[in-house]
Amino acid sequence: MSFSINKKLYLTNYYETGLNIYDNDSLKQVKGGYNFIERDIFFMLPYSDNQILVGDVENGLFIYDTTKGNFISLADDQSFKKFNSIFIDSRIYHGIALSGNNYAFATLNDGLIISNRKGKILEWFNTYHGLPIETVTYLYNPERSNNQLLWLGLYNGISSIEVNSPIRKMDKKTGIKGMVNDVIRFNGILYAATINGIYYLDKDENNLALFKLLDNKNNAAWEFEIIDIIDEETHVITDQKLLASYFNTILEIKNNNCQPITDFAQSYVIYQSQIDKSLIYIGCSDCLLILTYKQDKWSKVNILRTDDEIRTIIEDKKGNLWLATLLKGLIKIENSDFSNKTIIYNEPNKNGLPETIKNIRLYKVEDEILFTTAMGIYRFDYTNETFYPDTSFGKKYADRSTAIQNFEVDKNGKYWINCSNLTKEKKGWIETVSKQNDGSYKIDTIQYKRFPKVNINDFYHDIDNITWISTVDGLYSYNNSYQKNYHIKYNALIRKVVIGEDSTIFHGSFYTIKLIDNHAKKKICLQQPSELKPVLLFSDNSITFHYSAAYYEVPGEIKYSTYLDGFDKQNKWSKWTNKTERAFTNLDAGKYTFMVKAKNVYDIESDSAQYEFEILPPWWKTWWFITLELIIAILITGLVFQIFNKVKIRKIENKNRIKNELFKSRQQALSAQMNPHFIFNSLNSIQFFIINNDKDKSNLYLTKFASLMRKVLDNSQQSLITIEEELEALTLYIELESLRFPDKFSYSIDIDKKINLLKYKIPPLLLQPYVENAILHGLMNKKDGNGKLEIIMKKDDNTLKCSIKDNGVGRKKSREIKSQKLGIYKSVGTKITKKRMHIINSLYNSQMDVIYIDLFDEYNEAAGTQVEITLPILL
Repeated sequence: MSFSINKKLYLTNYYETGLNIYDNDSLKQVKGGYNFIERDIFFMLPYSDNQILVGDVENGLFIYDTTKGNFISLADDQSFKKFNSIFIDSRIYHGIALSGNNYAFATLNDGLIISNRKGKILEWFNTYHGLPIETVTYLYNPERSNNQLLWLGLYNGISSIEVNSPIRKMDKKTGIKGMVNDVIRFNGILYAATINGIYYLDKDENNLALFKLLDNKNNAAWEFEIIDIIDEETHVITDQKLLASYFNTILEIKNNNCQPITDFAQSYVIYQSQIDKSLIYIGCSDCLLILTYKQDKWSKVNILRTDDEIRTIIEDKKGNLWLATLLKGLIKIENSDFSNKTIIYNEPNKNGLPETIKNIRLYKVEDEILFTTAMGIYRFDYTNETFYPDTSFGKKYADRSTAIQNFEVDKNGKYWINCSNLTKEKKGWIETVSKQNDGSYKIDTIQYKRFPKVNINDFYHDIDNITWISTVDGLYSYNNSYQKNYHIKYNALIRKVVIGEDSTIFHGSFYTIKLIDNHAKKKICLQQPSELKPVLLFSDNSITFHYSAAYYEVPGEIKYSTYLDGFDKQNKWSKWTNKTERAFTNLDAGKYTFMVKAKNVYDIESDSAQYEFEILPPWWKTWWFITLELIIAILITGLVFQIFNKVKIRKIENKNRIKNELFKSRQQALSAQMNPHFIFNSLNSIQFFIINNDKDKSNLYLTKFASLMRKVLDNSQQSLITIEEELEALTLYIELESLRFPDKFSYSIDIDKKINLLKYKIPPLLLQPYVENAILHGLMNKKDGNGKLEIIMKKDDNTLKCSIKDNGVGRKKSREIKSQKLGIYKSVGTKITKKRMHIINSLYNSQMDVIYIDLFDEYNEAAGTQVEITLPILL
């Protein structure tokens, strides 16, 4: 076997030369090396500059002196004697040196043993302490660093132990169990008050720490207090006594014996007055008990009744006594004089108290009282009798966001704070606050993140720079001398990449290939070479990444955050989670980079790992398919263009045809309005007025007739005319007919005010034929001469509703009269207008229409006709 000691390589030869050293490329027997012949040497460890600790599996431990070449057996050495017997009985199989001049030994029968160089066993790990098996065959401690774990090669696998942690938990494995309320050292003995009684720290048969129960009553103990006994004359401390608040009594602990001194009530807290040290205040479940110690005797001198448990007691610099209860706030006894008025502060949001007054605690810092609450740290303003948030240690403890469960100062002036955030989680954590040279305070949290998230009952700062932490989960110790670099870099690692359900394309290691002596050799690397960046088919667009971190301290607390560049459009990393895999499905074609980073128990982030890959587009998105699509699209576009062009030409031709038809119909309408019959009758009327020497009427008639002819001719030249122009021509026509047939009918024209006569346009020559029918065929055939013509025009959305109503003989009677007058002129104006409306509807995509309504009187006799004409509004 070979051993490296102080940078020198030693090798054993069982049969011939014993112990040899490798020097100048050759083996040489060391001085006294023959003493190693036929010895089963399982380890050699550095002991001093010229000495080596040697382990012989059969003969035990001895020291080999490299300069003298002699052996020093440790079998009879007083300090090593017990350890040497353990060495043989436990069958120590391997050993290594640890930092701090300690050793670790692997045994085949009893797990792992840690000792110092004097043979004192410091720790012993076996199945009772969590090892899966007690057969340990090999040990490995990287670089003997405080920041590394001790790795154990077991008979059935590997395990690791954090031997250099500053945190130690004392639980049932070390003899203590249940919730721990307080810890104190008195006369060199460490005591622990628990829910199950009082324990003291002792040692087991292997010199390992072991807590033992001080009493067998199995009742709850709450708090310790060391009481100074003062000589009444000299006022000098002559003695000290340790008291413990216990179930329905107060105990005095002396020489590991418990003696009840009162059995008054359930007590929780003990406080010796600093103003009058002969007074000891006891906070009980329903009262404040006051004791004195005189002439070796404890006596009760006063009792103050309360309606709640008293949990903390303290005196301020003004001599006032403060009591903090569990649920009902604070009590102040001014000048500690019970004959004075007692002030109670028990109303939330009054006198500056926070919203909750449960479990307020009292602490004295630099002769000032701090009140720790569920809303932070408070102080008291004696002038205004109010409480106010304290910002001395930073705004964090005064912004009402942090609950303070416990607050203590150690011997170095560092403040230990147990915090919790009641809005998120009710379990607490530890922070320390240290005053800086500039007077500010620095908050430290990282080294305490390994503590479980529990509420803390008490901090006790012990000898050897040890802090004991009492919790509901047991007792912890913290070594404040421990130095550790918490910011050591480590890597997140992608361990496997799987496409689909079971096709693995990456097994966790990148490598480069180099030619060495004309042979290709793979060299492991952390970065992904370009040749190992896979190009995947589109059918392989579902991919799962498995990852971990090269950090082995509390691996169960490691959290991960991931990000897939090319997929997460907002460039956001995922939320931190304990999951060690992430799957992506139905990824689009493109280039991607998957990245993962880890965060350990100390909230230190790792360097990120990444994996690049590409997904090819599906066949329907390949260049050749897109080119084919483009060619087909061009052909289809050309065909569609030709069809569209033909359709467009046909539409133009059809529109021109419709325009021509409209023009012809407009000419026909013009001809209908300027028919020879109307002109002949108009000229006869003018002649009649002249013959009867009625110059005024003849001139008026002639003027209106000329105006009408001019209007009709002007309007007939336009495709659209304003409503005002149409109404002017229609009014001239009605007035001419009224002059020609005096006293035959009256007329009215009513136009909706919503109609813009100058803006809205309609096709010309539309209304006159229907007015002509109403006059000639309806009103002219009425015998009583009491005819009425009503023209009403209203606006309805984007249309005009024109109503032409007469009280003539009706359409049926009019047809009968027409049939008796054969050969007389027949009006075709309405037929031409109907045809024009059809053409206009086709041209303007409008809904122009005419509806005839026959009117009847109460005897169901014909009473006229109403024509409803719907006209589009054209601008």
